[in-house]
Amino acid sequence: MAGSGSGLSGVSGTAVAATAAGALLIVSGVKGWGVSQSLRSVLSGQKPAGTNVNPISGDVTAAAAATSALSTSADVPPADLTGTEAANRALGKVLAASYGWATGTNWQALDYGWGTLESGWNNSALNGSWPSGAYGIPQAHPGNKMPQAAWPVDAGGANSATAQILWGLSYIKSTYGSPSQVPGWLGQGGYEGY
Repeated sequence: MAGSGSGLSGVSGTAVAATAAGALLIVSGVKGWGVSQSLRSVLSGQKPAGTNVNPISGDVTAAAAATSALSTSADVPPADLTGTEAANRALGKVLAASYGWATGTNWQALDYGWGTLESGWNNSALNGSWPSGAYGIPQAHPGNKMPQAAWPVDAGGANSATAQILWGLSYIKSTYGSPSQVPGWLGQGGYEGY
């Protein structure tokens, strides 16, 4: 929306706020903190402890809170709730905030990497044949190294954009440290995939 200040074209401030509330619940649930403690952590710019230690598991119940918060916003058209690239990008920005990556060069790198070089924020993007090909928003290779909730429906999973984004963020953190450290993701060339 022009002039909304959110930087998210076509997504209202109410939708972003509702999704941010869901992300806050995710941080709280993952850390076992109260919401106020999580809010203080996020507002002070602290990175979530342990994000580079354990990749997420197949249990994405807490992450579903973000999707639920987004889906209850009256300002989000129903088409944006079905995993469109715009909705996936908005969700990605909210979930990246828990790592401190929703602004600046880290968001630019993540958005360029997943938006241009990898999948175009498409949670059904497939490069090659399943299951050996790269799959989903982060183009995991092979795709089945993500939690089952992120796999395509035809492979027995739920094809969850939330699970894909959470897995991808964890993978980037543990492998590169941040999106701005992924070779070529700031447009400087040298990108070979990951």
